[in-house]
Amino acid sequence: MVAKFHDLNEITEQEDTPAERSRPLLNDIIAWHQNYNLFVEYIEELFSGVIFVHVTTSCASICSTLFCIVLKVWPFAPVLLLLNTSMYGYCGFGQLLVTANEDVTRMIYEVCIWYRLKVKEQKMILLMLRKSQSAAKLTVVSENMPLTVLSIVGHNRF
Repeated sequence: MVAKFHDLNEITEQEDTPAERSRPLLNDIIAWHQNYNLFVEYIEELFSGVIFVHVTTSCASICSTLFCIVLKVWPFAPVLLLLNTSMYGYCGFGQLLVTANEDVTRMIYEVCIWYRLKVKEQKMILLMLRKSQSAAKLTVVSENMPLTVLSIVGHNRF
């Protein structure tokens, strides 16, 4: 995407550039951004059910394991607690999505020289920027708890 923005910047640097030269490139950038957003939303939809089932079974497993530890009935219960650390993998994947979304927003802010474009094209960039600032992310149940590295650190403080 950076290369496409650089190409767009080169076209807009030229004096009296007609909109016919920059419009196809801008449409290509917007099409790429739409495909990227569809992919991220598909990933969120694909993993939301899996993550919900995994979190539910992990909570039940941790509660039953802690109950076994308190009753001292099962000596291998602490090992089962270590097996529930796979949620860190989901949090890492969620962090990758958040970082990629932030990179797209940063590219639009820093790389694109939008002020050289025509007003109609600036509005197209603005719409793309708005969408990149509110991109989809992996969550546990609702928007209240995103799966990121920050959620690992925030919930593991003692």
